[in-house]
Amino acid sequence: MEIKKDSSTYFAAMNTGDGFKSLFSEIFGSLKRLYIIKGAPGTGKSRFMKDVNEEAVLRGFYTEKFLCSSDSSSLDGIIIPSMSLGIIDGTAPHTYEPILSGAKDHIVDLGQFWDTKVLYKDLSEIKDISNRKSRLYSGIYSYLNAIKSYDSIIESIVNETVNFDKMRLVAKKFAGTLGKSGNSQKNIRIRTAISDSGIITLNSYSKNADRRFAVLDTCGVGGYFLSCLLQETMKIGLSATVSYSPLSPTLPDAIFYPESNTSFYIGSESDFEELSINTRRFINDSSLQPYKPKIRAISRLKKEAFNELFIDFRSVKRLHSELEKIYGKAMDFERKEKFSNNFIKSIFD
Repeated sequence: MEIKKDSSTYFAAMNTGDGFKSLFSEIFGSLKRLYIIKGAPGTGKSRFMKDVNEEAVLRGFYTEKFLCSSDSSSLDGIIIPSMSLGIIDGTAPHTYEPILSGAKDHIVDLGQFWDTKVLYKDLSEIKDISNRKSRLYSGIYSYLNAIKSYDSIIESIVNETVNFDKMRLVAKKFAGTLGKSGNSQKNIRIRTAISDSGIITLNSYSKNADRRFAVLDTCGVGGYFLSCLLQETMKIGLSATVSYSPLSPTLPDAIFYPESNTSFYIGSESDFEELSINTRRFINDSSLQPYKPKIRAISRLKKEAFNELFIDFRSVKRLHSELEKIYGKAMDFERKEKFSNNFIKSIFD
């Protein structure tokens, strides 16, 4: 995306109906330098990345921050595009290992600053908390899988009433307004997460654009329209930055076109001036009408599943905080901070 602010914020992974989906390879794999942090909860992985990001911004660099898709108060990674440099949390569930060790990929081991004797005393508690977290996540993904099934039922009903030929024609018309053809390139940057704070949608796609189109969704049709638009623009060689929905990971929920500095995204973002595309125009409402009671009933089931899911997410957060306290008391943060300062100097000086 064109640089308009000191930083843009995204996600690099998704909690989906098919489980956890990491996009670390797609987002960070092509960087020339990648630092992979290893360490447990509470060892300062996120703080380490925040310190580097803050220094980069102070020095005038544009950065991209990637929030944790389960806990948006934590970072999963950062990129300094002009340096082709990234730093990521390489621990589970988005485990990432070096491919070109030393030449491109570098391990940052924060475990060197903990006292294993202190941790050994808490081994049973660490195992118990970790197992309880794992069971809760199994429940969360079961709820997400149920929500995926509900969405599939609604989709099968609605798609019978959609005029896809009309949708493709409208998408083709928009594609013709988005710049000249070139070397088509697709970058992935996720804007939406299902997390312990609910469904979070970040505003970087609208913030970084001069022209904005809010795609007003009807029963999931918006994702199909954006998919048609992406296909049409790829045909004519336009580059795009794309976000995929955690509820429908094969369908886009936002696209940014750098040639025209234009964004399309599902839902309205009232902080910015935008035009709207109402996807109801593609639906035969009279054909859909008999099925609306069923769609409403399924939507209520979805809402109940989300309510239970978020209860489990809050329990996960409490357990995660307990793990952070255990590891935190075993850490020598003074040594870790000295290491962080030296690391920052090695990158920028």
